[in-house]
Amino acid sequence: MQDNKPALPTHQQVEKLRLLLSTYQDGTGRLASTQDLPLPKGMTLPGWRDFERAVAAVFGGEAQESKYVFDVIVPDPANPAGTWGISCKMRRELNRVAQGDGRVTMELSNSSKQFWQHLHKQGIDEVSYREKPAKVGAGLIEVVTSWHEAASRITGGMIDLSKSYYLVLSWNKKRAYQLHQFALDLPQNLRWFSQPRKPNKENSRQIAFVALMRRALFLSGMGHLVGNSNIIRWLRALFGPRRFSVGAAAFLRRESIWHYSESKDVLSRAMGQHSVKGYFL
Repeated sequence: MQDNKPALPTHQQVEKLRLLLSTYQDGTGRLASTQDLPLPKGMTLPGWRDFERAVAAVFGGEAQESKYVFDVIVPDPANPAGTWGISCKMRRELNRVAQGDGRVTMELSNSSKQFWQHLHKQGIDEVSYREKPAKVGAGLIEVVTSWHEAASRITGGMIDLSKSYYLVLSWNKKRAYQLHQFALDLPQNLRWFSQPRKPNKENSRQIAFVALMRRALFLSGMGHLVGNSNIIRWLRALFGPRRFSVGAAAFLRRESIWHYSESKDVLSRAMGQHSVKGYFL
């Protein structure tokens, strides 16, 4: 990585971005009025795609609008052959920043398939991952870092990573916004942990059914079939792969419950003044 550092957005660029984002209130923004987000008639708010396009326009770059690791590619004025990337993140978490613990959170990626492929190679599966938060967190960071390295000019890509960064737009229901910039490299003092979740009605039904099935198998002399892998397979067949919670199997084994949803496997980064924590929801 080169010695160069990401340039701070100028006051003029920030003001341009503010004005450009404000234009999406005229009905063209991706966020429309909902019960959870009531807006005046005809008003909309900028969504994540609008944010990416606005950043591209302000910084003279090109919005990728794809699964590429960087959302906006910007030509380097100091190097005609060079480019750098901006990874745009947008979350309705401004209240946490302004009134909560002061942390700025962002979703690094929701590519659960690639994350799980990497974790499986390390012997971590959908049942055991909450028991090894430090290994899981480090593994997910390794995946994201590998994407950055693959795009780097040093490895044959087109991106100068030393000038690239995250641009995070936090907002709330009151339509207040705050912009933050972060380097690509995560701090080294991350503490990873998993948070237990209370069982919901669907979890409870699954747990009750599997408990009944386990008892029936034991009474019939087929206790050898009561492994976690079989429980997972039965639950997926009965409730569907995207509705299934491995918390049901975890409950039977550890008398506690955690929830996992394939469609919402998210890695978040939380940063504070005194400590830095990584956590997955």
